[in-house]
Amino acid sequence: MCGIAGADRRALRAGGCDVSKMLAMLQYRGPDDVGEWEGAGWRVGVARLAIIDPRQGRQPMESADGRWCLVLNGEIYNFPRLRTALEARGRRFQTSSDTEVLLELIADRGVPGALAAIEGMFAFAVVDGRSGELWLARDRFGEKPLYIDRRDGFAFCSELTPLVLTANATPEPSARGVASILRSGYPWPGISAVEGVVELRAGTWLCRSPSGAETHGTYWRLPDRVDEECGPPARCGARILSLLDASVRERLVADVPLGLFLSGGIDSGAVAAAAVGARPGIEAVTRSEEHTSELQS
Repeated sequence: MCGIAGADRRALRAGGCDVSKMLAMLQYRGPDDVGEWEGAGWRVGVARLAIIDPRQGRQPMESADGRWCLVLNGEIYNFPRLRTALEARGRRFQTSSDTEVLLELIADRGVPGALAAIEGMFAFAVVDGRSGELWLARDRFGEKPLYIDRRDGFAFCSELTPLVLTANATPEPSARGVASILRSGYPWPGISAVEGVVELRAGTWLCRSPSGAETHGTYWRLPDRVDEECGPPARCGARILSLLDASVRERLVADVPLGLFLSGGIDSGAVAAAAVGARPGIEAVTRSEEHTSELQS
């Protein structure tokens, strides 16, 4: 699951924003390792849940040329193919982690170019040691959270609570955030319940310069139509199963034991069937209502 956090010099000088304290509050998300890096006017860190290359894939991770430093919450599913392409261009790797592949992809193509190529669920922060810029990015559907606090300098975190509790600024409720929670049951995209703290939108990136100037971009939007011809139902069904099998297979890359949680619905059953095809003997856990009392006792 992991969690990332960071802040600029102004937020750090204010005395309230403490990256180490934020990471301590995130450690339940990443109990395997905690790391910090400071440079180019930034301090960034990560609480890591180690799934791929637990020993050598430690973060924060610096690129081979020393220019970039990356913290990643999530997983890049197509990293084996990207690694092969980068190796063909002369890139060499010291680990087998997806983090290093993303890092070297950024070093090779820049952040926008890397975002156009990767598939996964992620929120990451990468510092350009040459320009002093910080880049933040979030996955296409916003599976991984990322909050930004501009109330006193610039800070970011995978969760809202550490930002609020470690900042000097007194938290004030956001009228729009509270209204959205009361109306919809959750904050609308891009805002939070705290004034001055926002959530990076899904499918977007943000770049902040040492002067405080910011640029934003959207690298992916949900298509409003599908141009591909659907064809007869049998062919559509076969295509869906093929895509599901490929998708599940990419998500089973791990250097630690994996398992399945079964809800009893069609969705988890389909995922389980695809997973068994890719990894026979994978374990699964489920819970049914008739066993509830037994489990509680």
